[in-house]
Amino acid sequence: MNEWLAQRAAEPPPPAPPCPPSEGPEWHGGGTIDQGGVRIAVYAGRGQLQQCYSWFVVQHGPVSVEARVRFVVHRDGKVGRIDACLSVEDPELAECIEQVFRALQLPAPKGGRVRVFYPVSFSL
Repeated sequence: MNEWLAQRAAEPPPPAPPCPPSEGPEWHGGGTIDQGGVRIAVYAGRGQLQQCYSWFVVQHGPVSVEARVRFVVHRDGKVGRIDACLSVEDPELAECIEQVFRALQLPAPKGGRVRVFYPVSFSL
């Protein structure tokens, strides 16, 4: 199946530029969050994340992708500012990953909003 995808895929996407710094007041937070709760929430969304990657593979072939997702969790557990920084340049994949993270049921942080960095690896 990998050969079939490779034959039909367009050129692989170019490498992504460096991630922009996470500066500005919207990125700051002084709270803490249950890291195990974050892992459980992301694990629950793994099917949707895999679907994002599946669409990417159909377009570009079986290219491994590293994503560094950084986001702010507000006091109510909702995701505020978010940025999926990828190892390849693909805005559609980044947007899909961001949508999945926005929909996660995250634990509410203690002491105010919190900034989270979460790595995600995709490969066949």
